[in-house]
Amino acid sequence: MKHILLSVFSLLTLASTAQVQKAIVVEHFTNSRCGICSSRNPALFTNIDNTGGVMHIAYHPSSPYSSCIFSQHNSSENDARTNHYGIYGGTPRIVINGDVTNKSFGDNTLFTQYQGQTSEFDVRMQHTITADSVLIRLVVEKVSSGASSYQLTVGLAEDTINYNAPNGEDLHRNVFREFAVHDQMETAPMMNDSIVYTYKIERRGAWNPDAIYAYALLQESNDDLLQAGRSMKMSNSVGLGEMSADDFRVYPVPANDEVKFDKFVHYRLVDLTGKVMAEGFSDRLNVSSMPEGLYLLNVNVQGSERTLRLPVVH
Repeated sequence: MKHILLSVFSLLTLASTAQVQKAIVVEHFTNSRCGICSSRNPALFTNIDNTGGVMHIAYHPSSPYSSCIFSQHNSSENDARTNHYGIYGGTPRIVINGDVTNKSFGDNTLFTQYQGQTSEFDVRMQHTITADSVLIRLVVEKVSSGASSYQLTVGLAEDTINYNAPNGEDLHRNVFREFAVHDQMETAPMMNDSIVYTYKIERRGAWNPDAIYAYALLQESNDDLLQAGRSMKMSNSVGLGEMSADDFRVYPVPANDEVKFDKFVHYRLVDLTGKVMAEGFSDRLNVSSMPEGLYLLNVNVQGSERTLRLPVVH
């Protein structure tokens, strides 16, 4: 059984009209018995890896192959997400930031139109794994004027699952497991305020606690993505070796083209005058267009803030 608690609090901050970088989310509808999926999916993963910072979630609907083990694990919710977009009945399909697309998975412009967009919402997430539950904490902050409501979806996924599937795929990425809430209409916080949502999901034995993470999608009524976020794997997980802020690494340093992070984190890059140069939620940051110089990179790791010196040299 799922238990949902909701609390609202105000953050006393200075008024701001700044926006944060909008996430890029690809919702991937696939099946472990689908031969076409095994031939097309590698191009999608290559495209995601080459683009960087794309959040991927894989759903496994029961049609056209109901015997898929990932679908059978939670058929009703996998099907519910597929039906949400009206694409039930065929795999593979993808939806990018709420847009159903028929573009080739390997199209090098697949994510182009979604890059560089900003959002009035900032999303931060953590999860804790106990002996019998997964506890999720989601913070939605409104950093500038905009949407007064959103459709909220919060779920759990596994980062990687090794399974020699009938279609020949043996590595399965970001496999959806369960919703805490699906497509629920919520009133947005006021500007410079936040809403905290907490959820409790019963832990299942089939889940690998080292790979589980939580994710959240905020969408408009027409399904356009407003913002998204996810927790880090093993975030506050009992007995699983938590990552501290001091252990967090950024590389390479100095940065030239792209800098990578150990985990998906909320980051803010500022120059020495205090100007915010980039902000978002990702496991990497493109600095190719930034002037050479010294920057300060602020990251949130396990709820702790850390500031790193990041020189950029081209």
